[in-house]
Amino acid sequence: MLLIGCSEGGTSIEDLAEKYPEKIVRIPVDIREGITDDQARQMVEGLQVSGDPAAAAEQIKALYHTFTKCDCTMVEVRMPNFTLLLSALPAANEGVASPIALYAQPTANRWF
Repeated sequence: MLLIGCSEGGTSIEDLAEKYPEKIVRIPVDIREGITDDQARQMVEGLQVSGDPAAAAEQIKALYHTFTKCDCTMVEVRMPNFTLLLSALPAANEGVASPIALYAQPTANRWF
């Protein structure tokens, strides 16, 4: 599973990856272990959250737990000042999008 974030807000992570590639944060999460406190903190730092970082990390962890509990394949949160994507793309941890993912989203390979 892969957490992808950007400290810029926007309409989609694809657009943001194209416009701000240096601001994209990628954090692989082992679904057998789940998200760790350190991974949530890394994403908070990457998103440059201006509020309480501990509260933001808890929100990211809660979103991850919702993602897994509801058996989602993708969740994207778009806010004015950041974008966060949780993706269960096969092979995301290896940094290569699967053929199925590329068929569904031809630009997915740019995210890795």
